Amino acid sequence: MPDIDRVSSQLPSASHKRPKIHADFKLKMKSLCPLILALSAAAEYSGTVLYQSPTNLWLENIAARANSHLLITSAESPTLYTVDPRAQSVTLNEVFTFPNATALMGITEYKPDVFAVVVSNLTLGPPREALGTVVIWSVAFDAKTGAISASPAVSVPLLPNSNTAAPQNAICINGISPLSSTVILGAESVSGAIYAFDMASGSVTSVASSPQWIATTNASAPVQLGINGLKYHDGYAYWSAGVEELFGRVRVSLGHHHTIEAGVVEVLAPIDNPYTVAGQSADDLAFDRAGRVWMAVHPSEIVLFERAANGSLVQHTAAGDASGIDLTTFNGPSAVAFGRGEEQEEILYVTTKTGQLIAVDTTGSTYE
Repeated sequence: MPDIDRVSSQLPSASHKRPKIHADFKLKMKSLCPLILALSAAAEYSGTVLYQSPTNLWLENIAARANSHLLITSAESPTLYTVDPRAQSVTLNEVFTFPNATALMGITEYKPDVFAVVVSNLTLGPPREALGTVVIWSVAFDAKTGAISASPAVSVPLLPNSNTAAPQNAICINGISPLSSTVILGAESVSGAIYAFDMASGSVTSVASSPQWIATTNASAPVQLGINGLKYHDGYAYWSAGVEELFGRVRVSLGHHHTIEAGVVEVLAPIDNPYTVAGQSADDLAFDRAGRVWMAVHPSEIVLFERAANGSLVQHTAAGDASGIDLTTFNGPSAVAFGRGEEQEEILYVTTKTGQLIAVDTTGSTYE
């Protein structure tokens, strides 16, 4: 397993031309003014609530399709949902219900319009997936016919637990991200490790682990999970850790004969907050086209990490309420993802564990 190193590394940057957000979409967001809620003065952006589950269904993760539709998983349902965020009235529509399961966790696209989905029997408080029930499925969409096919790809066994301080005989495959067109990286939030799942062969490989990624053994602790969010970007697996409130990365590459090679686990920054907030916990993260990271942080904040003019890594409360007082919107943000398509690329979509789907227009965002 890689060693741990605390570094002051910088996020990657990429020059880009910002697209214009389609006027119709902006008009729609303005037409929802009653749902645009005031946030802390420290936040640059407000959010537009596009959808609110009438049962407060826990919406867990998001993936954007090339047709601009969003796929959404739930920690309280075995059904994969889809929404068209551009619709005048956004509704949550069923795509596929997985058998022998109670919940869906991470979702990611690993081939064009083909998605990996973590399926399991999950109990909440603290989140734990029943051993032997965790399966990573492949869900494929046929653009020509509209047909949907779903099949199990990887049955996740009792994973080797190299962290002896971690809770034993427990598992929670959480955030996932593609390493290649066949291999998926997954964050295991209990023992504190990253694994590689081969969607073609069904094999499982240990990639990296860290004591800073381990879940707590204190059942009454406000933050339960260790490593949580995971995104592979420019040769690194970027991660968030809930218990330790950290943001970092580890270099991961696919070697000859499909061997997985990992480097040193790096801590890029703690999740800073001037307030003392019970239950503060880093969750999912997303890269924008400039190479900046937007992170969902419980209980009610979206944090932006970017490079300052002097090259240092800085973070801001981009949206939500860092104090955790205003839970009217961004109430338990669980996932973030940028839209796809000409009208969508700078719209950040946020799901919450209280059933919200929120749109944040980040057009022209800069703190410099």
